[in-house]
Amino acid sequence: MVGEILSILRSFAVQTRIFAKECNIIAEGYVRSTAQDDENLNRLRNKCAMTCGLCPRSFWERFRGYLAASLLSRLAAFTLAEVLVTLGIIGVVAAMTLPTLIESHNRQVVETRLEKFYSTINQAIVRAEVDFGDRSDWYQDTNNIETDENGKPINGSSGVEKWWNTYLAPYVKTVGVDYDNGLPVFEFADGSCLKANQATAMRDWIYYTTSRDRCIKMAGSEENSRGVCSFSFMYVPTADSPYFYKKGFEPYKSGWNGTESGLYNACKKSDNKMDKSLCGALIQYNGWKIPKNYPLKVKY
Repeated sequence: MVGEILSILRSFAVQTRIFAKECNIIAEGYVRSTAQDDENLNRLRNKCAMTCGLCPRSFWERFRGYLAASLLSRLAAFTLAEVLVTLGIIGVVAAMTLPTLIESHNRQVVETRLEKFYSTINQAIVRAEVDFGDRSDWYQDTNNIETDENGKPINGSSGVEKWWNTYLAPYVKTVGVDYDNGLPVFEFADGSCLKANQATAMRDWIYYTTSRDRCIKMAGSEENSRGVCSFSFMYVPTADSPYFYKKGFEPYKSGWNGTESGLYNACKKSDNKMDKSLCGALIQYNGWKIPKNYPLKVKY
């Protein structure tokens, strides 16, 4: 392309010099004696007048027009086949790189939301302690859901929701509440949500990196969503376990042997013993960054 532009510049410069020389002849008042010379001189004078006098343009305006016309004539030389081949190459490159970009973005969003939830919910517990005392004193590990005359759960009647509204709701901003068989699903502004996971106890919770319905739809089932777009947490500050005693909401670690390999093995698809419940703990163990060898593809 640079070579073509230089070639155009040289050609344009030559033509400009020739034309300028012709016009200078007239400007200097050069007159020949023969009738043929007079006729040629008049013809040249008319040429200069039509080109320069009737439509005066600067050198750069004339050059831009000349350059544009030359480039367009070269671009028009591309055949349809060449255009299609170029588009095909672009499509192949996009198909190869787009999945990697999407997966990388999903990882970043999931990491950010997990860490944000962990920080926000535990800050709320600390603030609640200022008003209600030590967390162990107002924690309860029982839940019950009232039912109607047909035996269906009544939304808003669960003990865990009443507990939440008393102790945590003043310090955790939610945008709505959904229900799963009477169990509350607290929805956050970033699109994620938190669900109480037991009808008779309050220690088990599920954090979804998106809405619960969307998560299950993407994964195909609640079970398949574990470690992908849903992560298990526990809140039981009265427990004997060092992973939970006097602590707040922590990624599920029951049954963990304390090693990184133990977390990884419990998070693999092929290991049904732990039902992928330790995937959140694996991410926490890695500084809230999803490990490169993480066995699942996260989504939100």
